[in-house]
Amino acid sequence: MSENIITVRIDDYTEMAEVLLNNNYIMMGNFWDFHPGCYSVGNTESYGNFRGHVSLARAVKENLEKQGELATIVTEKYDYTNKKYQL
Repeated sequence: MSENIITVRIDDYTEMAEVLLNNNYIMMGNFWDFHPGCYSVGNTESYGNFRGHVSLARAVKENLEKQGELATIVTEKYDYTNKKYQL
């Protein structure tokens, strides 16, 4: 069984964050954007009532583990202003 990698990228200076699952975007935005119903790449409502980028990452991990999958959360710093996106 392969392990899923949940990556949380954080830029504290601009208060931006990204949450990816196996290098695929789940959500990105300002720190205060991370809640169900806010714009996102996919259906974040399926992860429950999360509040914040770390909370979303934990919700993704819990969801995967309920399905019998392995998952690890990795946190990285990044520079939002120098980021080139490929969604």
